[in-house]
Amino acid sequence: MSNMSEPKNRKHPILFIVFNRPETTKRVFEMISKYQPERLYISADGPRANNSYDTVKTEEVKDIFHKISWECEVFYNYSVQNQGCKLGCHNAISLVFLVMKKLASFWKMIAYHL
Repeated sequence: MSNMSEPKNRKHPILFIVFNRPETTKRVFEMISKYQPERLYISADGPRANNSYDTVKTEEVKDIFHKISWECEVFYNYSVQNQGCKLGCHNAISLVFLVMKKLASFWKMIAYHL
């Protein structure tokens, strides 16, 4: 597994799909920060209906992205209503692939480090 401490190829954009877990989001975002992509797509699902916990936590998650410390083009896709995992992820990926041909995948690295 490569060392995440130094940016290797910043040409690959990253799509970061999030929901209502600010602590996990912070840890993953720290790893993305080490990679320092030139383009970052952030897609956040909205809170479930009548769920005050989701409302608070989804806002906490979105607040994390006000702290980008490197030069980066950022695209936000924040859903007002909850789409659910299946539809929300599908929509996020579909939107990015309308404009991009390639994305970096952190899935296995994230699972390894968490």
